[in-house]
Amino acid sequence: MAQGDDAVLAEPIMNVAVNGDPASKKVAKIELSPRQRKLLLMTLSIYMFVAGVEYAVILPSAWKYLQSVGATQPVWMSLSVAAYSVAAFIAGPIIGLLGDRWSMRQTLIWSTWLEIIGSLVYWVANDQYVVVEGRFIAGLGGAATALVFGYVGRLTTKKNRASYMQVIMGLRSLGLMVGPTFNLVLVSVDVHFGPFKIDALNGPGIVMAIIWGGCLLLLHLYLVDLPVVQEAPPTVTRSDGRVVTASNKPHWREYASPALLVVIFVQFMVTFAQCAYETWLTPLTQDVFHWTQKQNSIAYTLMATEIIVGVLTMMRLLHRFPERYNIVGGLVSLGGSFLIAWFLPPKTTHDVWKLAIVIVILIGSLLPIYTAPGLQSKLTSERTQNLGQGLRRSAISVGSIAGPFWAALATHPNILYGGLLAFIAISILSMVSVWSLLDPANDDEVELGDREPLLKENPSVN
Repeated sequence: MAQGDDAVLAEPIMNVAVNGDPASKKVAKIELSPRQRKLLLMTLSIYMFVAGVEYAVILPSAWKYLQSVGATQPVWMSLSVAAYSVAAFIAGPIIGLLGDRWSMRQTLIWSTWLEIIGSLVYWVANDQYVVVEGRFIAGLGGAATALVFGYVGRLTTKKNRASYMQVIMGLRSLGLMVGPTFNLVLVSVDVHFGPFKIDALNGPGIVMAIIWGGCLLLLHLYLVDLPVVQEAPPTVTRSDGRVVTASNKPHWREYASPALLVVIFVQFMVTFAQCAYETWLTPLTQDVFHWTQKQNSIAYTLMATEIIVGVLTMMRLLHRFPERYNIVGGLVSLGGSFLIAWFLPPKTTHDVWKLAIVIVILIGSLLPIYTAPGLQSKLTSERTQNLGQGLRRSAISVGSIAGPFWAALATHPNILYGGLLAFIAISILSMVSVWSLLDPANDDEVELGDREPLLKENPSVN
């Protein structure tokens, strides 16, 4: 992997216009040694890994934790999941703008502090309201994963961008696999420190605060800030012959293009469908299979293992097909898994095999998750990569908010699965309607990112 990572950053990446006319522009460059490049990649990778760990650590025990602090209605489970997503939805574009206009490094560091504070609040919660508040604070920091994709968008060319984003997403999936093991360890923990205690239910909060603290240290030590991209403002000739300079603010019309809107909608829809099914799944395993926290953690570990195998397989195969084909293939797989879950539901403790079939087929839904960010990055200009990824993060957050509520409000499987399949059908039709626009090869624009390197290896630095 190290060799592949070096190859990604060794290729020409970016020429940053600092001021004025492109013919006489100053160029901001960063010189990195091979060791610094590897440490930068390691830091970004660990950040995404920890983001996956957090999701997998919190979710398996969240419902029982809420019950232990006074929650009696399943809607509180939906609220706890949605709180994180609401916060990420609000913070996504703001963090993206800060990354584009201020400092990517500092924005990521301050966002990690919010993750630590939110985890600590979750740990010391004494009622269901505080649990939701803790998840909201953590969600404000969680939106910063958009900056990781922004870094990759700035550090890579269009040719290799998608493949490296798949690596980043794969590491998040690895975190999903490792996360439930912390719950298995915490099952037998019951420790008191004065007025504070650590047990199987609130333990995930303090564990994530410690892990995020270690991640914060790595960010301080190894994360390199990238210069703010300042493109030369375009000039416009008015009817009276005067030449004026247009504003150099983000090109919002860029985000109104049909192709980009469809890609963002698909990511929203896939997240909506997955979160709805996951929210529906936890009470199902408790009511039908009578699973406890331990069984749920084991099940999540097995599912995460399946995800890792699927990711490793896809990383070898995805580059053979354009992103748009992979996205549609994933939507078809997602729809097929829901059809089976609808017409072949588990009803007794012996029907675990039915659930297993659905989960195996559901692996195909990873295709849009792992390929859509790269495609969106190719459809977005270089200087607004962070804002674009922030908007993507907000769309995903809306899906994470709406999905659990759809599952909580759906009083019958026909409502749940019928609605999900309708969304999938709309997504496929939307992809088909802008099919030709989803091929970046048809874009004749030459980006600054395809000309000269932003990161240049300095052999004199060890």
